[in-house]
Formats: sequence, structure tokens, C-alpha cells
Amino acid sequence: MKRIVYFGKRTLDTFIINLTYERLLPGIKLDKVNPFAEAIQAYYPTKPLLGLLKSRFTEIHLAPLTFWDTNKKNRVELGQDYLLFTFSDYSKWEKELSKVLEVFNALGDILDLPKISKIVLTYVDIFPIPKESFMYNNFFTMPNFNFEHEWDINFYDANLGFVPFEEESEEGKRKVVIRFKSIPQNHNEINYNFRLETVGSVDNTSIIQDPEILKSHLDDCHDRIEDYFVNFLTDEYRNYLELEVDDY
Repeated sequence: MKRIVYFGKRTLDTFIINLTYERLLPGIKLDKVNPFAEAIQAYYPTKPLLGLLKSRFTEIHLAPLTFWDTNKKNRVELGQDYLLFTFSDYSKWEKELSKVLEVFNALGDILDLPKISKIVLTYVDIFPIPKESFMYNNFFTMPNFNFEHEWDINFYDANLGFVPFEEESEEGKRKVVIRFKSIPQNHNEINYNFRLETVGSVDNTSIIQDPEILKSHLDDCHDRIEDYFVNFLTDEYRNYLELEVDDY
């Protein structure tokens, strides 16, 4: 597998970690919100506002609790059956992982959390590439596929998706999904803009409130995503992006 050791011209737009619970969280009383907010204030100092969601004409539910960092770029959202982390300002995996585990642990100390049934990690990258002489296969590859012909994609409506990895185990169903498409734009722009979603998931699992067990699943999922992301780029494009990798 390949690991990124340096990334000069970063392409990452958003990174998302979504933890889904087996059942709805127990009711969160107001006296539980402040202790949780205080426990995570080093990363997310803004206290959430309580809002309402109207799903039908007669049904009204509490909106998720959302905590933001100081710059309003990263947030953690606590819903009825999920815990969602969104990073628009992302430094490196180890640093962000420590935040996730500390928030997860703080929440577990305050609430009686159910087991986690699904983990989804999503990296969203944006690639602006000059239109002049653009050829898909000069920049991107199709991992684990053996195409005998050249991929000449030079239009505004490119949309590709595939599953390069999928397996079943006792710990759950693991999968990597790659979705690649062009972003709508004005024809007078000088670049083609492409969006790449590299998604890793672990489904049908049953993770107890244990940061170390969660860490092992997140690390494994992240490593697989990173490997497929690196292999999706040609050697020439990696050099252009100042992307350095090693094998392990």
C-alpha cells in the first residue's frame, strides 16, 4: 500500500467522518449539553443553538447539535443516530483522528451510547486542470482495471464511478468507492474542474464505546482510501502536485 508523506499542491476540499449508531441515541437532556460542550471546547469552542426540524406538516423534531471550531471551518454534528465530523481546514490524519477520538470519548462519558453500526470516511478533492490538450489518461488512472484503449475525455459532462475494493469479514463489510465527475462551469473558463470523492466504509459492524477499537477501524479505512487515491493519479500528475509517497 502507498502512504502520502508530502503533498505540496493540496487538492483536498472537504474531509468527512460519519459514525452511524445501531439505534437512536437516548434523549439528550439540556443538562448534558454543557458538560459535553466543555469537554470538547479545545477543538470546538462554539456552543450550539437548539433548533427545530419540520419533517412533515404535523411532526417537529430537535435539529442536530452542531459545534464549530473558532474559524467556523470544521464542525462536529450530533444527530439522533449519528456523529458527523466535517473538516474544511484539514492538516494531517493523525491530528484530526485525535480530535475525533477525544470527542467520541467525551460523548461516551456523558451519554449511554449504542454501538456503532457503520463508519464512512469521505475525501473530496477538487482538481482544476487546463483545458488545453486535456486528456484524461494523462492525469488519472483506473485502479484495478486493465483497459486496452486510451481514455480521451475532454468534455464538460464526465461522470465515472466504480468500486475497486470490497470484502466481507467478521468485523463487517468493507468497501472503497471512487466517484469522479466534472463540475458545471462557464465555457469561458480556462480550466476543467473535476471533483473526486474517495469513500471508504465499514458496514454491518458492532463497535462498542472504546476509542482504541474505533481507532483501528478508522486507521484501516483511511489507509485504504489513501492508497486508492494515490493510485488514481498518474506518476506525472503526482509530480506536478508535488505528491511524495512511500510503500509500506
